[in-house]
Amino acid sequence: MNLKEIRIIVEPNRIYITRSIGSPEDGNMNRDYIKLELGIARIFHKVLNKHRLANAFEKNDFEILGKTLYKILFFEEKIRKFFLDELAETRENPGSHCRIYLQFKGLVGDISELPWEYLLVDDEDRHISDFYVAADNSLKFDFIRCVKENKGKFIPKAGQKLNVALIISNPRVEPEGRMKLEKDKLYKCFDRLKEKHGELLIINERDNDKPDFNVFAGDLKEVISQFEGEPYVLHFYGHAQVRDNEAMIAFTDDTENTAWIPDKELSEIFSEQSLLPKPELVILQACESGQVCSADSDDPGGIAYCLAMKDIPAVVSMQNIVREDVSIAFIEQFYNAVLQGEDVAAAVTRGRQFLGCGNKMTGEKRKVNEFYDNNTFGTPVLFISTLQPIRLMPEKATAGLDKQLVNKKCTKCPKLWPNVRPDKELCTFNRCGGRLELIREEGASDSKGQAGQIRESLPDSSFN
Repeated sequence: MNLKEIRIIVEPNRIYITRSIGSPEDGNMNRDYIKLELGIARIFHKVLNKHRLANAFEKNDFEILGKTLYKILFFEEKIRKFFLDELAETRENPGSHCRIYLQFKGLVGDISELPWEYLLVDDEDRHISDFYVAADNSLKFDFIRCVKENKGKFIPKAGQKLNVALIISNPRVEPEGRMKLEKDKLYKCFDRLKEKHGELLIINERDNDKPDFNVFAGDLKEVISQFEGEPYVLHFYGHAQVRDNEAMIAFTDDTENTAWIPDKELSEIFSEQSLLPKPELVILQACESGQVCSADSDDPGGIAYCLAMKDIPAVVSMQNIVREDVSIAFIEQFYNAVLQGEDVAAAVTRGRQFLGCGNKMTGEKRKVNEFYDNNTFGTPVLFISTLQPIRLMPEKATAGLDKQLVNKKCTKCPKLWPNVRPDKELCTFNRCGGRLELIREEGASDSKGQAGQIRESLPDSSFN
Protein backbone atom coordinates (compact mmCIF):
# COMPACT_ATOMS: atom_id res chain seq x y z
CA MET A 1 0.00 0.00 0.00
CA ASN A 2 1.23 3.47 -0.90
CA LEU A 3 0.64 5.54 2.25
CA LYS A 4 0.90 9.32 2.03
CA GLU A 5 0.52 11.90 4.78
CA ILE A 6 -0.88 15.40 4.53
CA ARG A 7 -0.47 17.72 7.51
CA ILE A 8 -2.61 20.87 7.68
CA ILE A 9 -1.33 23.32 10.29
CA VAL A 10 -3.45 26.34 11.15
CA GLU A 11 -1.82 29.32 12.90
CA PRO A 12 -3.36 32.68 13.85
CA ASN A 13 -2.47 34.39 10.56
CA ARG A 14 -1.53 31.63 8.19
CA ILE A 15 -2.19 28.09 7.14
CA TYR A 16 0.34 25.72 5.65
CA ILE A 17 0.11 22.22 4.33
CA THR A 18 2.85 19.62 3.99
CA ARG A 19 3.06 16.12 2.55
CA SER A 20 5.28 13.18 3.39
CA ILE A 21 7.14 13.58 0.08
CA GLY A 22 7.46 16.89 -1.71
CA SER A 23 7.54 20.59 -0.94
CA PRO A 24 5.01 22.32 1.36
CA GLU A 25 2.61 25.13 0.54
CA ASP A 26 1.39 27.99 2.69
CA GLY A 27 -1.02 30.89 2.58
CA ASN A 28 -2.66 33.57 4.71
CA MET A 29 -5.42 32.91 7.23
CA ASN A 30 -7.41 36.15 7.06
CA ARG A 31 -10.43 36.04 9.36
CA ASP A 32 -11.97 39.10 7.70
CA TYR A 33 -12.24 37.24 4.39
CA ILE A 34 -13.82 34.16 5.95
CA LYS A 35 -16.03 36.06 8.39
CA LEU A 36 -19.28 34.91 6.73
CA GLU A 37 -18.19 31.28 6.56
CA LEU A 38 -17.12 31.31 10.22
CA GLY A 39 -20.50 32.72 11.24
CA ILE A 40 -22.38 30.04 9.31
CA ALA A 41 -20.22 27.25 10.73
CA ARG A 42 -20.71 28.48 14.30
CA ILE A 43 -24.50 28.51 13.91
CA PHE A 44 -24.61 25.00 12.46
CA HIS A 45 -22.28 23.74 15.17
CA LYS A 46 -24.70 24.95 17.84
CA VAL A 47 -27.70 23.44 16.06
CA LEU A 48 -25.85 20.16 15.63
CA ASN A 49 -25.57 19.74 19.40
CA LYS A 50 -29.04 20.94 20.29
CA HIS A 51 -30.90 17.70 19.57
CA ARG A 52 -30.22 14.08 20.46
CA LEU A 53 -32.24 12.75 17.51
CA ALA A 54 -30.08 12.01 14.47
CA ASN A 55 -32.79 13.11 12.04
CA ALA A 56 -33.28 16.50 13.69
CA PHE A 57 -30.35 17.77 11.59
CA GLU A 58 -31.29 17.35 7.93
CA LYS A 59 -28.92 16.12 5.23
CA ASN A 60 -28.90 19.49 3.49
CA ASP A 61 -27.84 21.12 6.75
CA PHE A 62 -24.62 19.19 7.22
CA GLU A 63 -23.87 19.45 3.48
CA ILE A 64 -23.90 23.24 3.93
CA LEU A 65 -21.82 22.87 7.09
CA GLY A 66 -19.28 20.62 5.33
CA LYS A 67 -18.88 22.94 2.35
CA THR A 68 -18.54 25.93 4.69
CA LEU A 69 -15.78 24.20 6.64
CA TYR A 70 -14.01 23.45 3.35
CA LYS A 71 -14.15 27.14 2.37
CA ILE A 72 -12.71 28.20 5.73
CA LEU A 73 -9.77 25.80 5.56
CA PHE A 74 -9.02 26.12 1.85
CA PHE A 75 -10.02 29.72 1.19
CA GLU A 76 -6.71 30.55 -0.50
CA GLU A 77 -6.41 29.13 -4.01
CA LYS A 78 -2.88 27.70 -3.83
CA ILE A 79 -3.68 25.84 -0.60
CA ARG A 80 -6.90 24.52 -2.12
CA LYS A 81 -5.16 23.35 -5.31
CA PHE A 82 -2.41 21.63 -3.32
CA PHE A 83 -4.96 19.71 -1.25
CA LEU A 84 -7.19 18.77 -4.20
CA ASP A 85 -4.25 17.47 -6.24
CA GLU A 86 -3.22 15.19 -3.36
CA LEU A 87 -6.82 14.11 -2.87
CA ALA A 88 -7.32 13.27 -6.54
CA GLU A 89 -4.07 11.33 -6.77
CA THR A 90 -5.07 9.15 -3.83
CA ARG A 91 -8.51 8.49 -5.23
CA GLU A 92 -7.17 7.61 -8.67
CA ASN A 93 -4.67 5.01 -7.48
CA PRO A 94 -6.17 1.75 -6.14
CA GLY A 95 -3.17 1.07 -3.87
CA SER A 96 -3.01 4.55 -2.31
CA HIS A 97 -4.09 5.55 1.18
CA CYS A 98 -3.93 9.03 2.70
CA ARG A 99 -3.64 10.29 6.26
CA ILE A 100 -4.86 13.85 6.83
CA TYR A 101 -3.65 15.46 10.07
CA LEU A 102 -5.26 18.70 11.25
CA GLN A 103 -3.37 20.69 13.85
CA PHE A 104 -3.96 24.11 15.41
CA LYS A 105 -1.09 26.15 16.83
CA GLY A 106 -1.33 29.41 18.74
CA LEU A 107 -4.36 31.62 19.36
CA VAL A 108 -6.52 30.63 16.39
CA GLY A 109 -9.76 31.50 18.19
CA ASP A 110 -12.84 29.32 17.83
CA ILE A 111 -11.73 27.86 14.48
CA SER A 112 -10.43 24.80 16.32
CA GLU A 113 -13.81 24.35 18.04
CA LEU A 114 -15.64 23.64 14.78
CA PRO A 115 -16.70 20.07 13.84
CA TRP A 116 -14.06 19.44 11.17
CA GLU A 117 -15.08 15.80 10.72
CA TYR A 118 -17.93 17.07 8.49
CA LEU A 119 -15.48 18.57 5.97
CA LEU A 120 -17.10 18.16 2.54
CA VAL A 121 -15.12 18.50 -0.70
CA ASP A 122 -16.93 19.51 -3.86
CA ASP A 123 -14.76 20.24 -6.91
CA GLU A 124 -16.34 20.33 -10.36
CA ASP A 125 -13.03 20.42 -12.27
CA ARG A 126 -11.91 17.10 -10.77
CA HIS A 127 -15.40 15.57 -10.84
CA ILE A 128 -15.46 15.27 -7.05
CA SER A 129 -18.89 15.81 -5.55
CA ASP A 130 -20.24 15.48 -2.01
CA PHE A 131 -17.07 13.82 -0.74
CA TYR A 132 -16.85 13.56 3.06
CA VAL A 133 -13.14 13.01 3.62
CA ALA A 134 -13.46 11.63 7.17
CA ALA A 135 -16.08 9.00 6.28
CA ASP A 136 -15.53 8.21 2.61
CA ASN A 137 -16.98 4.87 1.55
CA SER A 138 -13.68 3.79 -0.05
CA LEU A 139 -11.89 3.87 3.35
CA LYS A 140 -8.89 5.44 1.59
CA PHE A 141 -8.63 8.48 3.90
CA ASP A 142 -8.08 8.88 7.65
CA PHE A 143 -8.91 12.24 9.25
CA ILE A 144 -7.01 12.89 12.47
CA ARG A 145 -6.69 15.77 14.91
CA CYS A 146 -3.11 16.09 16.10
CA VAL A 147 -2.28 18.01 19.30
CA LYS A 148 1.38 16.99 19.62
CA GLU A 149 3.97 15.15 17.56
CA ASN A 150 5.68 12.92 20.12
CA LYS A 151 7.99 10.38 18.51
CA GLY A 152 7.33 7.67 21.07
CA LYS A 153 5.53 4.75 19.47
CA PHE A 154 3.87 1.73 21.02
CA ILE A 155 4.75 -1.48 19.19
CA PRO A 156 2.46 -4.41 20.06
CA LYS A 157 4.18 -7.71 20.70
CA ALA A 158 3.23 -11.12 19.35
CA GLY A 159 0.36 -12.58 21.34
CA GLN A 160 -0.70 -9.12 22.55
CA LYS A 161 -4.18 -8.90 24.12
CA LEU A 162 -6.42 -5.85 24.17
CA ASN A 163 -6.87 -4.99 27.85
CA VAL A 164 -9.86 -2.71 28.44
CA ALA A 165 -10.56 -0.99 31.76
CA LEU A 166 -14.30 -0.28 31.55
CA ILE A 167 -15.65 2.56 33.68
CA ILE A 168 -19.42 3.09 33.64
CA SER A 169 -20.60 6.26 35.33
CA ASN A 170 -24.31 6.06 36.03
CA PRO A 171 -25.34 8.48 38.81
CA ARG A 172 -28.34 7.64 40.97
CA VAL A 173 -30.29 10.41 39.25
CA GLU A 174 -29.56 10.99 35.55
CA PRO A 175 -28.16 14.45 34.71
CA GLU A 176 -30.78 16.89 33.45
CA GLY A 177 -31.72 16.25 29.83
CA ARG A 178 -29.74 12.99 29.64
CA MET A 179 -31.21 9.57 28.98
CA LYS A 180 -30.50 6.51 31.10
CA LEU A 181 -27.44 4.56 29.97
CA GLU A 182 -28.22 1.38 28.07
CA LYS A 183 -25.64 -0.79 29.80
CA ASP A 184 -27.12 -4.05 28.57
CA LYS A 185 -26.59 -3.01 24.94
CA LEU A 186 -22.93 -2.22 25.65
CA TYR A 187 -22.46 -5.57 27.40
CA LYS A 188 -24.03 -7.36 24.41
CA CYS A 189 -21.64 -5.48 22.13
CA PHE A 190 -18.67 -6.77 24.13
CA ASP A 191 -20.17 -10.29 24.12
CA ARG A 192 -20.28 -10.22 20.31
CA LEU A 193 -16.69 -8.99 20.18
CA LYS A 194 -15.52 -11.74 22.54
CA GLU A 195 -17.39 -14.34 20.52
CA LYS A 196 -15.60 -13.19 17.40
CA HIS A 197 -12.13 -12.55 18.80
CA GLY A 198 -12.00 -14.93 21.74
CA GLU A 199 -9.39 -14.29 24.42
CA LEU A 200 -7.78 -11.44 22.50
CA LEU A 201 -10.18 -9.06 24.28
CA ILE A 202 -9.96 -8.74 28.07
CA ILE A 203 -12.55 -6.54 29.83
CA ASN A 204 -12.12 -5.54 33.48
CA GLU A 205 -14.87 -3.40 34.94
CA ARG A 206 -15.06 -1.38 38.12
CA ASP A 207 -17.20 -3.07 40.79
CA ASN A 208 -20.13 -0.62 40.50
CA ASP A 209 -21.28 2.06 38.07
CA LYS A 210 -21.19 5.03 40.47
CA PRO A 211 -17.53 6.10 40.58
CA ASP A 212 -16.71 8.80 43.12
CA PHE A 213 -14.07 10.99 41.48
CA ASN A 214 -12.42 11.70 44.83
CA VAL A 215 -11.16 8.11 44.89
CA PHE A 216 -11.24 7.38 41.17
CA ALA A 217 -7.47 7.26 40.62
CA GLY A 218 -7.19 4.54 43.26
CA ASP A 219 -10.15 2.64 41.80
CA LEU A 220 -8.65 2.73 38.32
CA LYS A 221 -5.28 1.60 39.60
CA GLU A 222 -6.97 -1.43 41.16
CA VAL A 223 -8.82 -2.25 37.93
CA ILE A 224 -5.70 -2.10 35.76
CA SER A 225 -3.59 -4.03 38.27
CA GLN A 226 -5.26 -7.17 36.90
CA PHE A 227 -3.52 -6.52 33.57
CA GLU A 228 -0.18 -7.14 35.30
CA GLY A 229 1.59 -4.15 33.78
CA GLU A 230 0.29 -4.76 30.24
CA PRO A 231 -0.80 -1.73 28.15
CA TYR A 232 -4.47 -0.92 28.53
CA VAL A 233 -7.40 1.00 27.07
CA LEU A 234 -9.52 3.21 29.35
CA HIS A 235 -13.14 3.07 28.17
CA PHE A 236 -15.48 5.57 29.86
CA TYR A 237 -19.21 5.13 29.30
CA GLY A 238 -21.28 7.94 30.75
CA HIS A 239 -22.16 11.60 30.32
CA ALA A 240 -20.25 14.77 29.45
CA GLN A 241 -21.28 18.29 28.56
CA VAL A 242 -20.00 21.70 27.47
CA ARG A 243 -21.67 24.64 29.23
CA ASP A 244 -20.56 28.27 29.01
CA ASN A 245 -17.44 27.15 27.12
CA GLU A 246 -16.43 24.76 29.90
CA ALA A 247 -16.21 20.99 29.38
CA MET A 248 -17.20 18.64 32.20
CA ILE A 249 -17.63 14.90 32.66
CA ALA A 250 -20.09 13.19 35.01
CA PHE A 251 -18.83 11.16 37.95
CA THR A 252 -20.62 10.88 41.29
CA ASP A 253 -20.23 12.42 44.71
CA ASP A 254 -20.32 10.58 48.04
CA THR A 255 -24.14 10.46 47.82
CA GLU A 256 -23.96 8.79 44.38
CA ASN A 257 -25.50 11.84 42.69
CA THR A 258 -23.95 13.62 39.70
CA ALA A 259 -20.66 15.41 40.22
CA TRP A 260 -19.51 17.36 37.16
CA ILE A 261 -15.71 17.20 36.93
CA PRO A 262 -13.92 19.86 34.81
CA ASP A 263 -11.77 18.68 31.91
CA LYS A 264 -8.44 19.73 33.39
CA GLU A 265 -9.22 18.19 36.76
CA LEU A 266 -9.88 14.85 35.06
CA SER A 267 -6.70 15.01 32.98
CA GLU A 268 -4.58 15.75 36.07
CA ILE A 269 -4.89 12.14 37.22
CA PHE A 270 -2.47 11.40 34.35
CA SER A 271 -0.07 14.26 35.09
CA GLU A 272 3.70 13.72 35.28
CA GLN A 273 3.46 13.72 39.06
CA SER A 274 0.86 10.97 39.08
CA LEU A 275 1.89 7.38 39.73
CA LEU A 276 -1.08 6.10 37.72
CA PRO A 277 0.05 4.36 34.50
CA LYS A 278 -1.28 6.11 31.40
CA PRO A 279 -3.48 4.20 28.97
CA GLU A 280 -2.38 3.86 25.36
CA LEU A 281 -5.90 4.80 24.31
CA VAL A 282 -8.87 6.50 25.98
CA ILE A 283 -12.37 5.96 24.62
CA LEU A 284 -14.95 8.50 25.79
CA GLN A 285 -18.38 7.15 24.98
CA ALA A 286 -20.07 10.31 26.18
CA CYS A 287 -21.89 13.20 24.50
CA GLU A 288 -19.82 16.33 23.76
CA SER A 289 -16.65 14.76 25.17
CA GLY A 290 -14.83 15.51 21.90
CA GLN A 291 -15.55 19.22 21.73
CA VAL A 292 -12.70 21.73 21.99
CA CYS A 293 -13.54 24.84 23.99
CA SER A 294 -11.90 28.03 25.29
CA ALA A 295 -9.76 27.93 22.17
CA ASP A 296 -9.20 31.70 22.25
CA SER A 297 -7.07 31.32 25.39
CA ASP A 298 -3.51 30.14 25.96
CA ASP A 299 -4.87 27.00 27.60
CA PRO A 300 -7.71 25.46 25.51
CA GLY A 301 -10.05 22.91 27.03
CA GLY A 302 -12.21 19.93 26.20
CA ILE A 303 -12.32 16.48 27.82
CA ALA A 304 -10.59 14.59 24.99
CA TYR A 305 -8.26 17.46 24.11
CA CYS A 306 -6.95 17.80 27.68
CA LEU A 307 -6.33 14.06 27.96
CA ALA A 308 -4.39 14.04 24.69
CA MET A 309 -2.32 16.98 25.93
CA LYS A 310 -1.21 14.76 28.83
CA ASP A 311 0.65 12.66 26.25
CA ILE A 312 -1.93 9.90 26.05
CA PRO A 313 -1.21 8.59 22.53
CA ALA A 314 -4.82 8.46 21.30
CA VAL A 315 -8.25 9.63 22.51
CA VAL A 316 -11.48 8.67 20.73
CA SER A 317 -14.50 10.73 21.73
CA MET A 318 -17.93 12.02 20.67
CA GLN A 319 -18.21 15.70 19.78
CA ASN A 320 -22.02 15.85 19.44
CA ILE A 321 -24.99 14.81 21.50
CA VAL A 322 -25.43 11.21 20.38
CA ARG A 323 -27.81 8.35 21.05
CA GLU A 324 -26.39 5.39 22.95
CA ASP A 325 -27.26 2.91 20.20
CA VAL A 326 -25.34 5.02 17.66
CA SER A 327 -22.25 5.26 19.85
CA ILE A 328 -22.38 1.50 20.50
CA ALA A 329 -22.60 0.81 16.76
CA PHE A 330 -19.46 2.90 16.25
CA ILE A 331 -17.67 1.31 19.20
CA GLU A 332 -18.28 -2.21 17.88
CA GLN A 333 -16.87 -1.35 14.45
CA PHE A 334 -13.90 0.39 16.07
CA TYR A 335 -12.98 -2.51 18.36
CA ASN A 336 -13.39 -5.01 15.54
CA ALA A 337 -10.90 -3.09 13.42
CA VAL A 338 -8.41 -2.67 16.29
CA LEU A 339 -8.58 -6.38 17.15
CA GLN A 340 -7.93 -7.22 13.50
CA GLY A 341 -4.66 -5.29 13.64
CA GLU A 342 -5.72 -1.88 12.29
CA ASP A 343 -4.22 1.22 13.92
CA VAL A 344 -6.49 3.62 15.78
CA ALA A 345 -6.92 6.00 12.83
CA ALA A 346 -8.01 3.28 10.42
CA ALA A 347 -10.32 1.87 13.10
CA VAL A 348 -12.01 5.26 13.61
CA THR A 349 -12.42 5.60 9.84
CA ARG A 350 -14.05 2.17 9.75
CA GLY A 351 -16.53 3.25 12.42
CA ARG A 352 -17.33 6.58 10.75
CA GLN A 353 -17.81 4.89 7.37
CA PHE A 354 -20.21 2.41 8.94
CA LEU A 355 -22.30 5.20 10.48
CA GLY A 356 -22.40 7.07 7.17
CA CYS A 357 -22.55 4.30 4.57
CA GLY A 358 -23.13 1.00 6.37
CA ASN A 359 -26.25 -0.58 7.80
CA LYS A 360 -29.18 1.47 9.03
CA MET A 361 -30.33 0.98 12.60
CA THR A 362 -32.94 -1.41 11.20
CA GLY A 363 -30.10 -3.61 9.92
CA GLU A 364 -30.91 -2.89 6.27
CA LYS A 365 -27.94 -1.97 4.08
CA ARG A 366 -27.88 1.60 2.78
CA LYS A 367 -27.98 2.35 -0.93
CA VAL A 368 -25.63 4.96 -2.42
CA ASN A 369 -28.32 7.64 -2.48
CA GLU A 370 -28.90 6.98 1.22
CA PHE A 371 -25.28 7.49 2.28
CA TYR A 372 -24.88 10.18 4.97
CA ASP A 373 -28.64 10.34 5.55
CA ASN A 374 -28.07 11.50 9.14
CA ASN A 375 -25.36 13.39 11.02
CA THR A 376 -23.92 10.57 13.12
CA PHE A 377 -20.89 9.87 10.91
CA GLY A 378 -19.21 13.13 11.95
CA THR A 379 -19.66 12.57 15.67
CA PRO A 380 -16.54 10.48 16.49
CA VAL A 381 -13.29 12.46 16.86
CA LEU A 382 -9.74 11.13 17.08
CA PHE A 383 -7.06 13.15 18.89
CA ILE A 384 -3.47 11.90 18.88
CA SER A 385 -0.34 13.16 20.64
CA THR A 386 2.07 11.09 18.52
CA LEU A 387 3.58 11.65 15.11
CA GLN A 388 1.57 8.76 13.67
CA PRO A 389 -1.43 6.89 15.11
CA ILE A 390 -0.57 3.88 17.23
CA ARG A 391 -1.46 0.26 16.60
CA LEU A 392 -2.61 -1.71 19.67
CA MET A 393 -2.57 -5.21 18.21
CA PRO A 394 -0.06 -6.90 15.87
CA GLU A 395 -0.59 -6.02 12.24
CA LYS A 396 -1.94 -8.90 10.21
CA ALA A 397 0.13 -10.07 7.27
CA THR A 398 -1.01 -8.62 3.96
CA ALA A 399 0.97 -10.97 1.74
CA GLY A 400 -1.07 -12.06 -1.24
CA LEU A 401 -3.67 -9.34 -0.74
CA ASP A 402 -3.52 -8.34 -4.41
CA LYS A 403 -4.62 -11.86 -5.35
CA GLN A 404 -7.88 -11.22 -3.53
CA LEU A 405 -8.75 -8.23 -5.73
CA VAL A 406 -11.07 -8.65 -8.69
CA ASN A 407 -12.23 -6.73 -11.75
CA LYS A 408 -15.84 -5.54 -11.90
CA LYS A 409 -18.13 -3.63 -14.23
CA CYS A 410 -21.17 -1.47 -13.46
CA THR A 411 -24.46 -2.70 -14.92
CA LYS A 412 -25.87 0.84 -14.99
CA CYS A 413 -23.05 3.02 -16.35
CA PRO A 414 -19.99 2.07 -18.45
CA LYS A 415 -17.62 2.41 -15.48
CA LEU A 416 -15.02 -0.36 -15.16
CA TRP A 417 -13.50 -1.14 -11.77
CA PRO A 418 -10.12 -2.95 -11.88
CA ASN A 419 -8.52 -4.40 -8.75
CA VAL A 420 -11.35 -3.86 -6.24
CA ARG A 421 -12.33 -5.92 -3.22
CA PRO A 422 -14.79 -8.75 -3.93
CA ASP A 423 -17.33 -7.26 -1.49
CA LYS A 424 -17.61 -3.95 -3.39
CA GLU A 425 -21.19 -4.18 -4.70
CA LEU A 426 -22.21 -0.66 -5.75
CA CYS A 427 -20.78 1.80 -8.27
CA THR A 428 -19.94 5.04 -6.49
CA PHE A 429 -18.67 6.88 -9.57
CA ASN A 430 -20.58 10.17 -9.72
CA ARG A 431 -23.08 8.67 -7.24
CA CYS A 432 -24.28 6.18 -9.87
CA GLY A 433 -25.50 3.47 -7.49
CA GLY A 434 -25.50 0.70 -10.11
CA ARG A 435 -24.72 -2.91 -9.23
CA LEU A 436 -21.22 -4.21 -9.93
CA GLU A 437 -20.78 -7.55 -11.69
CA LEU A 438 -17.65 -9.65 -11.68
CA ILE A 439 -15.78 -9.69 -14.98
CA ARG A 440 -14.98 -13.35 -15.40
CA GLU A 441 -11.74 -14.13 -17.16
CA GLU A 442 -11.79 -17.18 -19.44
CA GLY A 443 -8.20 -18.18 -18.91
CA ALA A 444 -5.17 -17.32 -16.88
CA SER A 445 -3.22 -16.59 -20.06
CA ASP A 446 -5.28 -13.53 -20.97
CA SER A 447 -6.23 -12.27 -17.51
CA LYS A 448 -3.39 -9.75 -17.41
CA GLY A 449 -4.29 -8.52 -20.85
CA GLN A 450 -7.91 -7.98 -19.88
CA ALA A 451 -6.91 -6.11 -16.73
CA GLY A 452 -4.68 -3.95 -18.90
CA GLN A 453 -7.56 -3.24 -21.27
CA ILE A 454 -9.74 -2.23 -18.33
CA ARG A 455 -7.13 0.21 -17.08
CA GLU A 456 -6.64 1.67 -20.55
CA SER A 457 -10.38 2.20 -20.94
CA LEU A 458 -10.77 4.14 -17.70
CA PRO A 459 -11.53 7.86 -18.18
CA ASP A 460 -9.02 10.29 -16.70
CA SER A 461 -11.65 11.58 -14.26
CA SER A 462 -12.55 8.19 -12.77
CA PHE A 463 -12.03 7.61 -9.07
CA ASN A 464 -12.33 4.63 -6.73
